[in-house]
Amino acid sequence: MAWIRRRNVPEHFEPLVACGPLADEVVEAVPELAGPVENFFGEWRDPPEPGLVNLADSVLFPFVEKMVRAGEPRALLERLFGVLERMATHPDAHVRDAMQVGVVNPLVDRPDLFELAKPFMGSKTLEMARDL
Repeated sequence: MAWIRRRNVPEHFEPLVACGPLADEVVEAVPELAGPVENFFGEWRDPPEPGLVNLADSVLFPFVEKMVRAGEPRALLERLFGVLERMATHPDAHVRDAMQVGVVNPLVDRPDLFELAKPFMGSKTLEMARDL
């Protein structure tokens, strides 16, 4: 699984926990993600349903990067980072891990993007980033 960032991956990390229910929640909170999520599921071939990390690194992170770099309206960025904060504080460790591996790690790996995103990040998301 070369697509998984090896740095700061939790010991109990399970990359292929199904992501369908979380995808629904994400689209409900950020309807602008409906197209990218639909395309993602439409293009997915194996395993039968993609995992949480697949959703995080193939849909959420690219969307975050695009919206932050484009300087999208504050309201959209606040909704987007609100979803990410809910993922970072989710009671299911698999969701938190997917958020860290698929979104936070790549943000930290791009310092210019991280600085642009910082004002929109919640406290737990920032804590995850500081722990890297």
